[in-house]
Formats: sequence, C-alpha cells, structure tokens
Amino acid sequence: MKCLKCEKEFDEELDSCPFCGASIENEEMEMPQLKKEDIVEEDIKQDDNSNEEVQVENDELDKTVSISSLSDTKELKDLSLIDDINKQIDSVNALKEDEEVKEEINDLSTSDSIKKRRKVLFITGIVSLILSLIIIGFLVFKNSSKEATIVKDYLQEYEVALEKYYESNEIDDVIFILESIKDDADKVKKVQSKTRIIFDSWILLYIDEEANTLDEYDKITDRYKELLNGLHTYAVAKTDENYITALTDYDYEELKVQIDDIYSDCIVFFEALAYYNEKDYDRAYYMFDVIDDSNSYYERAQSYKKRIINNVVDLLNKDVDKITAGIDGLSDEDKLQRYVNVEEVIISYNSIYNNLNLSSNDDYQSLLNLYTSKVSEYTDIVSNSNQDIDKEENESNDETSNNGSSEEVEPDKEEETQINESESTTQEESLNE
Repeated sequence: MKCLKCEKEFDEELDSCPFCGASIENEEMEMPQLKKEDIVEEDIKQDDNSNEEVQVENDELDKTVSISSLSDTKELKDLSLIDDINKQIDSVNALKEDEEVKEEINDLSTSDSIKKRRKVLFITGIVSLILSLIIIGFLVFKNSSKEATIVKDYLQEYEVALEKYYESNEIDDVIFILESIKDDADKVKKVQSKTRIIFDSWILLYIDEEANTLDEYDKITDRYKELLNGLHTYAVAKTDENYITALTDYDYEELKVQIDDIYSDCIVFFEALAYYNEKDYDRAYYMFDVIDDSNSYYERAQSYKKRIINNVVDLLNKDVDKITAGIDGLSDEDKLQRYVNVEEVIISYNSIYNNLNLSSNDDYQSLLNLYTSKVSEYTDIVSNSNQDIDKEENESNDETSNNGSSEEVEPDKEEETQINESESTTQEESLNE
C-alpha cells in the first residue's frame, strides 16, 4: 500500500503510515505497474543510507526488466505485483532489522554513556563540593574578618569618645555608641572592658596631678569622681529588658574605693607638702617619711625626701661660704678660728635637722670631714707657731739673764785685785823691815 501523503509504500494491514503517521482509508488501491525507473526511485527513497539495500534493489530491477520483456502483459502485471509485494516485505523487514540494530547500538551507547555520565557527574559533584566549601570558607573568613574589622574600628571610635569625655566632659558620643551596640552582648562586654581599662589609666593620672595645697587637690578629686559617676549614671542605653551602662556596677564600686583610698593617702602627703612649702624641712621630712610603700604617694614622698636633703645641704654650703669668705688674708690663728666655726655649724645642722639623719648623706659627710681636717691642720700650725714664739721668748730671756750676771762678776774681780794688791803691799813692807 502506498501513502497518499508521503508516497511511501508499506504493508496493507497498517492503519497509518509508519513514515509520516498519516491515517489510511480502507480502500483498495490499484497497484501500478512498476517500471525500472520507478523501482529505482522507490528503492532510493526507502533507504539512502544503506548500500546493501541499493544493491538488492538493483538486482530486483534487473528481474523486473527481464520480466517486462515477456509477451504476456497480464502475466507481467502479476509478476510485477508479486515482486512489488515481496520488495515491500523485504523493505519492511530491512527497516525492522535496522531499527533493532539501532536499538542495540543505542542500548550499548546508552549504557556506556550512562557510565560516563555517572563518572562525569561524580567528578563534577566532587569538584562542585570542593568549590562550594572553598566559597563558603572564603565567605565565612571574609565575614569574620569584616566583623573583626568592624569591632576593632568600633572600639577605636569608643576610645576616642572616652578621650573626648575626659578632656571636655562631653559624654554624648559615649552614649551614642552604647545605643548602637546595646543589642549585641559581646560588643557590650568589650565596651565595658575598654571603659575599665581606660579609667584605670585615669587613676594614674589622678595620682600624678600636681597641686600645692589640699584645697587644690580637693577640686581635682571632685573632677575624677564626676567622671566616674558619669560613666555609670549618665552613659546608659535602655534595652527591652534592662539598662546597659558604660561601667558595670562592680567596676564602679572598685574604682570609687580606689579614689577614696588615694585621697586618704594624699591627706598625709599634702600635710607634709605644706611643711615643705614653708621650708620647715625637718617636720616635712618626718611627714614624708611616715608614708609607707602601700601609700599611693610613696614614690612622690621619696622624691621629696631627696629634695629636702639636697636643699639642706645647699643651705649648709651657703653658710659655710659666708663664714670662710676672705679667709685667705687672715692669720693662721684667725683661720683656725673660722674653721672651728664652720665645723660647729656643720655639726649643728645635723642636730637641727635630726630627722634627716645627715650623717648618712655623702655630701654632708664629705663637708664635715673637710673642715674637721682643716681645724686639725691649723690647730697644729698655730700650736707649732706658738711653740716657736715661746722658744724665741725663752731664748731672749736667757740672753738677758746672762748679760746681767757678767756685770756682777767684774766688781768682785776688782775687789780681789785690791786685796791682792794690799796683800802684796803688806808683804813688801814686811820684807823691807
């Protein structure tokens, strides 16, 4: 049977064309007589891709040609119809065989492709998983880095806000930052920890504040108490459940006790400082010496003790210079008297400033040793000089006494001469008689 739509032949039993799908009416169709050219065209249309089928069709055409040479036309038609039917059956069978081969090939290719696809999918899945993990890790790292940067910058901004608050008492920036992080518990803890660290550094500044009187230090103390109260009372952010403060209650109480202790320590220190400013060095030194190492002002007290000793030694040197002024033009006895006065003044300083214990000071001890040796030296010089004078005086006295005795001996010699002369005269007179 030949399809009216696609003009291809197929089995009569079919209801629709296997090639184009067109429905077939159940009418007997006159089978035309096949010619050689028609057979060739039909065979070529049935399968252009198969060389074997072309060869078969060519053989069939040869048969048809041989049959067409017969004289009996009716017989030729019958044979043509039979050949045509056979060819249709063969072509249908060939198509079925081709379809079966293609199905087998498709089955084989499908199974191989499935395996390849599975491998590709498996490898692709692994690669995708690795890439996904890398991307996720990168994003997590990026987010964590970004979060760390945000926290770091955030704390820096808070530190700047605290510095501004310390310098000008402006607390608005501190409150603004608290408001922005009040819902983040971790950030709140970091901010409160930062506040405690910063205020601890302010405590050191409080200790080092310079003041000449206790009244001045009272004003300084009041300022630091206000800073403390501001961070606990005014630097507040309200949440749904409670309040967030820049300083926790625990830190606030600890810092308050520290300020009170420092102020108690400073009372003794400024009392000593008052004596120091009045130049009552002995009492000032005693008050500074009372401050022990547990006192916040211990280091400053030690510094003032050194200042006091240096000031007293300077005063002593000035007094010594006054006494020894122009000493080189004096006699040894006057020099000795001056050196004795200097030694007495040096010793009196140790008595006047007995709390200073000047004897343990190297400068004081060197000065005392110097003028003690001067006194000893000139004592020897004056003593030797006096001995020489006494010796000279004794020698002069001896000479004077010796001169007086020689004058007394001469009269005796005259008397002896007169006696001798009288005796000789007497002897002469007796001889003459």
